[in-house]
Amino acid sequence: MRVFDILQQLRPVAFHGNPGAPVGGIACDSRRVCRDGIFAAVRGEKHDGHDFLASAREGGAITVLSELPPTFYQILAWNWIQVAEIRPAMALVAREVHRRPDLAVPFVGITGTNGKTTLTYILEAIFRQAGRRPAVVGTVAYRFDGRDIPADRTTPEAPELLAFAREVADSGGGPLIMEVSAHSLSLHRVHGLVFDTAVFTNLTRDHLDYYPNLAAYADAKARLFDGRNGPLPRRAVFNVDDPFGREFKSAFRGEAVGTGTSPDADFRILAYDFDPPGLCATVRWDGRDRELAVPLTGRGNLHNVVQAVAAAVLAGVAEADLLAALAAMPPVPGRLEEVLPGHPVRVFVDYAHTEDALANACAILRTLTTGRLVVVFGCGGDRDRGKRPRMGRVVAEAADVVLVTSDNPRSEDPDAIIDEIVAGIRGVRQDFRRITDRRAAIGAAIGLARPGDTILIAGKGHERYQIIGTQVIPFSDYATALALLQASAGGRP
Repeated sequence: MRVFDILQQLRPVAFHGNPGAPVGGIACDSRRVCRDGIFAAVRGEKHDGHDFLASAREGGAITVLSELPPTFYQILAWNWIQVAEIRPAMALVAREVHRRPDLAVPFVGITGTNGKTTLTYILEAIFRQAGRRPAVVGTVAYRFDGRDIPADRTTPEAPELLAFAREVADSGGGPLIMEVSAHSLSLHRVHGLVFDTAVFTNLTRDHLDYYPNLAAYADAKARLFDGRNGPLPRRAVFNVDDPFGREFKSAFRGEAVGTGTSPDADFRILAYDFDPPGLCATVRWDGRDRELAVPLTGRGNLHNVVQAVAAAVLAGVAEADLLAALAAMPPVPGRLEEVLPGHPVRVFVDYAHTEDALANACAILRTLTTGRLVVVFGCGGDRDRGKRPRMGRVVAEAADVVLVTSDNPRSEDPDAIIDEIVAGIRGVRQDFRRITDRRAAIGAAIGLARPGDTILIAGKGHERYQIIGTQVIPFSDYATALALLQASAGGRP
C-alpha cells in the first residue's frame, strides 16, 4: 500500500511529500509506530501528538496525519497529510491499512448504559456453542482463541481495534463482538465501520462529566444507528421497553427488531421468574413460545439474555445451540459475581456505578437474601458529580446496612467525594458508616455480617486496580473479599 492509496480514501486539506511512499501501518501512539508507518498526531485532552513526532520518527514512521499544516522543516522531514478532522480520518485510514476487516468478519456492536459487557459474554458463549470462533472487544478484556488481553478502555482507538480485527479475520475467526461506548462514537473510534448487527440495551444517567446533559449523551449513542457513524448497520436490535430504544428503533432505516415485555416486541418476554441461582423466562418470537433457563439472575440480565437471543437468531444460530449455550452460561466477571458460594454470608461483586445499576443490583440481591442486605460502595473521581447524592439515596433506600467508601478517586479528595454521597444518604437515613479505605470498608462489612446476610460490593466489579491521584494501585474487590471470607474459616467472620 502507498500513500497515494490512502489519499484516495480521504479528502485531505493538503498533502506534502511523496505519494508513492509505502505505508507499513498506522498508530496514534508514538510507541506503537512501525517501519514506514503513518503517525496520527491527535491532539487530546492531556497530550498533543505533535509533541511526539521525534519519537514516532525513531520508531520508523515516515508519514504524519494531522489537522495542522506542516512547518518548513516538517515538509522536509515527513510526508504530511493535512485533514479537517483527524479522528474520522484516522479511522478511515486504519480501515484501509488493515484491509477492511469489517467486510471479512461480521461485526456485532453493542451500545447502551448498562448490560454491554454481560451481552458480550452471552453472545460469545452462544457463538462458541454454534461452532464459531468469536472474538470480543470489551470493558473487561479483548479475547480471541483463548487469549485474554486486559482492556485499557471499553472501545480501543481505531488503529488498535482494526489491527485486532484483521488478526481475527486472517485466522478465520468471527464474529467480532464489540462494546461500543458513547465516547468511542463521539471520538470516531468506530467511524466508517460496517456493523453486521448493532444492539441497543438501555440509556440511563451516566457520563455527564463529559456530556452536558442526558440528551447529548443519548445523541452520542444514536450515532451508531442514524448514519452519522458511516454505513447503517445491516440489522439492529433495540430494547423497546426503554424509551430511547423505542425512539431509536422508530427512526432506524434498516432491518430492526424490538425486544422486551412490550406487546409489539418481536422477541417478547411473556413470563419470567428469578429463581436462584438463575432465571427462567418464556419468550415469543416468530409466532412460537420458547422456554429459556439461564444461570444469571435479575431483570437486567433478563433483557440481556433476550437481546442476545435476538442477535443470535438474526445471525442464523440454530435454536438448539442457542438454548444449550444459555443453560451453561458461566458467571460474568464482576457482574453480580458471587465470591465464595457456600459461605454462610453471601458476597457479590458488581460493576454497578450508576444509580439505575445500583438499584437493580440491590433489588436482585434482596430476593436472594434471608437476612440483611449490606452494601459497600463509592463513586469515582473526575466523573459526573451529580450522580453521587443520587447513588447515595438509592442505596440508603435499598440496603439494611450502608458503608460508604472510596472508589477510584483519581485527582479528587476521596473524603470530599464521600461527603457528596452522604448528602444523598442523609435525606433518607442517618445510620450509615463511612470508611475511606476500601479494603477496610470491605473488611468491616464482612466483620459485621451474620449468617444469612448478603453483601454487595459495588462500583469496581472486574477492575484489578484503584486509581488514587496519578497512581494505579493493584486492588481487587473480588480478591480482597475472597481472602477475608477464606480467613473466616467457613463460619461467621
